[in-house]
Amino acid sequence: MITKINNLNKLNFFLFFFIFIYFFRSLFLVFSLSDFPWYYEWQHVVYFVEFKNGDFSSLWSHALRNQFQFFTKLIYLISFKLNGFIWDPKLLTIFIQIIPSIYISLTLTILFYKNIQSNLILVIILIFSFIPSALSNYYHFSESHFYFQILFSIISFYIYQNYDGIKLYLLLLLTFILSAINMAAVSIILYSTFSIFFFIKYLLFKNNKYLYLFFSLLIFVLFFYYLSFLLQVPSIFETRNVNNIDHLRSLYLIIKSLLHQNNLLYGLTILLLLFILIKNSSFSKEYFKNDFVILITIFIFLLCLSMSLGRSQIYDRYKDFLQIGGLLSLYFLNINILSKIFKNILSLIFIIVVSYNLLFFLDKVYERRLDTVNYDKSINETIKIYKSTGKITSDDISHKKAKRFVESIILSIENEIIN
Repeated sequence: MITKINNLNKLNFFLFFFIFIYFFRSLFLVFSLSDFPWYYEWQHVVYFVEFKNGDFSSLWSHALRNQFQFFTKLIYLISFKLNGFIWDPKLLTIFIQIIPSIYISLTLTILFYKNIQSNLILVIILIFSFIPSALSNYYHFSESHFYFQILFSIISFYIYQNYDGIKLYLLLLLTFILSAINMAAVSIILYSTFSIFFFIKYLLFKNNKYLYLFFSLLIFVLFFYYLSFLLQVPSIFETRNVNNIDHLRSLYLIIKSLLHQNNLLYGLTILLLLFILIKNSSFSKEYFKNDFVILITIFIFLLCLSMSLGRSQIYDRYKDFLQIGGLLSLYFLNINILSKIFKNILSLIFIIVVSYNLLFFLDKVYERRLDTVNYDKSINETIKIYKSTGKITSDDISHKKAKRFVESIILSIENEIIN
C-alpha cells in the first residue's frame, strides 16, 4: 500500500487523500445530521428571508457571530437560488466538507508527497485526517468561515513556497484580502505569521530583503488594525474591552493548546524538534529551508497565544486550526533523522491519541444520530401544528434544542423556505 501511494504523481496523491477525507466526512453527516437547521442554525433564517425578498445587503454586513463570513453567506445565496428558494442545511453542510478536505489534502501533499515512511504512519495520517476536530464547525454550515480561514492561510503558505517575484506578492495580497472579508480579526494572525517569518529569515540569512518585507508587513498589520478599529469592525473594535487578563490562566491555555489531542501534542513534538536542531546542524539547515513548515509552526504558536489571551477556554470551533498542528506533528514523526527510540515513543503516543479521537468522534456521531431522530420528529410535528392552527409556542416544540428558536421556525414556515 505504501509503495503505491508513494508512486502516485502529485495530483493523484492529492486526489487520493481528498476523496478519502471527503467520503468519510460526508458519510458520517449523512448518517447523523438532521434534515432541518440544527440548533443555532435557525438564527440564520433571516438571511434566506432577505435573499428571497431581493435584499442582499447581509453579504457585506457583520454576521451574527461577529464575523463577516462573506463566503459562507455567498454559498447560502447561491445554493438557495439554485434550490428553488428552499433552504437545505444538510446538503449544504455535506457540500462544505469540500473545503477542509482540500486544505488537509493540500497540506498532506506538501508535507508527505513521495515520502511516507511506513504503513503505520499512513494509517495514522488517514484516520487523523478524516476525523473532524471541531464538531461545532462540522455540524453547522454557518461555522464554515473557520474552514475558509484555514484554507486561505494554507494557500498563502503554499503560494510563498511555490511562487516568486511580483506574482508572489499579488497572490499573497489576494489571499490577505479574501481572509479579511471572511474573518477580520483572525486575519491579523495570518499577517503576523508572515511578519515574524520574514524577521526570522532576516536573522538567519542577514538578507536585507527580509528586513524590508518585515517592516512593510508590520506597517500593513498596524494599518489594517487601525482602520478596522476606526471603522468599528466589531471583531476587532471590541478587543478594547479585553481587560484584566488572567496571566496564569493564559499560560495554562497556551500549554493546553500546545499539548491538545487535536494537534497530536504538537508542543511535545516541537520540544523534540528543538532537541534535534541542537544535536544535528545538517537537519537545522534543511528544516529552515522548508518555508511551508516554518510558516505553519509560527501560525500555530500565534493561534495558541491568541486563544490564551482573548478567550477563557479553547472553544470547540477553534480546534480545526489545531488539527493543522497535528499534521505537522506527523510530518516530524515521518522524518528520517529521528532515532528509532524517538520514533517508537512518538508512534505509541500518536496511536493512543488518534484512537481516542476516533472513539470519541464515533461516540458523538452515534449520540447525534439518536438525538437527530427525536429532533426531526419534533420539528415535523411543529410544522404540522403551525399549518393547522396558524400559531405555535415553545410549549408546542418537544425538543429542547429547538424551543428557543420558535420565532425563527415560524419565520421559515411563513416564508416557505424549508420543506
